[in-house]
Amino acid sequence: MERSGVVLMDHERISYQPCDPQIICNRVHHVQACLEELRALAAKRRKELEDSRHLWTFFQEMEEAEAWIREKEKILATRSCGRDLSSVLTLTTKHKTMLGELGNRRALLHQTMKKGEKILAKKPLGSAGIQEKMREVCLRWKKLEEITGLHQQRLEDALSFFQFSADTDDLVAWLQ
Repeated sequence: MERSGVVLMDHERISYQPCDPQIICNRVHHVQACLEELRALAAKRRKELEDSRHLWTFFQEMEEAEAWIREKEKILATRSCGRDLSSVLTLTTKHKTMLGELGNRRALLHQTMKKGEKILAKKPLGSAGIQEKMREVCLRWKKLEEITGLHQQRLEDALSFFQFSADTDDLVAWLQ
């Protein structure tokens, strides 16, 4: 007997024997269990990656805040308060603009600090780096606010001086 190109002898006849349904069920359950385990592992890995992304985003935002603070510290480190009334008024306008930036940056820093606190609440172990970074930036921020206040006071003093000087010059001119 020939079937599909294979010659079968009568004594070699192969007959179809169905598989035991329990074996199929066991295999299906095993595959389903493996799939569930894989899903659980993927979900765990996704959470770890999200947590890592939040952590590194926090550190990046803190570094940006520190860089901005350093830039403003350099600007405020200059003792120049102007040479005359006009230059003092220009510097005062620039200082007011910087105060607006300071307010905006304060809000951003506050949000970043909240992110850091959330990260600390989730993962208290290994949080020394986060706490240290938050402490450093807070100290630098306070120092920047102090320097900003001192600079503003110097500008106000210079404005008063040059305004007084201009008023005195006007009075002398009037008296002559």
